[in-house]
Amino acid sequence: MEFNGDTARVSKNGKLAFTATLVNNKLYRLDLCDSSAETYDLDVKTKKSNIDLWHERLGHLSETEMKKLLHNHMMEGLDFKMEDHLSFCPVCSFGKQTREKFVRTDSVRCKDVGEVIHSDVCGPINIPSVGGAEYFLSFVDDYSRKSWIYFLKRKSEVFETFKNFRVLFRTQSGKPIKVLRSDGGGEYILMNLNLG
Repeated sequence: MEFNGDTARVSKNGKLAFTATLVNNKLYRLDLCDSSAETYDLDVKTKKSNIDLWHERLGHLSETEMKKLLHNHMMEGLDFKMEDHLSFCPVCSFGKQTREKFVRTDSVRCKDVGEVIHSDVCGPINIPSVGGAEYFLSFVDDYSRKSWIYFLKRKSEVFETFKNFRVLFRTQSGKPIKVLRSDGGGEYILMNLNLG
């Protein structure tokens, strides 16, 4: 293919097959009647009936709705008959299949607060807060689902914020944090501390 301004030339084996002209919406219209182009048999052989082709072209529209279009002359070019019927469509069949429901686990895995605390850092956020924070740090207790959010100006504040949270958690709950779980984003890699 060779593009030149608003025209495209398509060649096959060094001979011009056809040309195309740029029209609206960045689309090219094929000029198949170009006398300088070599003639190619562009007839596509297909086993699909016309109603099956139109079913796919119309986004897998139902047979009933397609026949309404045909009967009411709502669309030019429909070339199937009212007595035609759709063949089996694997795409439609797949789309109508149901999946097994996800098993809900309403049971709480932890038996007490502080057994597992989930933590994550989000940021940097494109628009800082009024106070200048570009990150936030979250802690969620797995047992109670209670959440704490801290706003941070720099990611380097994570360790100091965690130490403050650990004291707060122990004061409020009377229990230590046993496991701190994060997504492995590297916020806690340098931390080597006894959480007990």
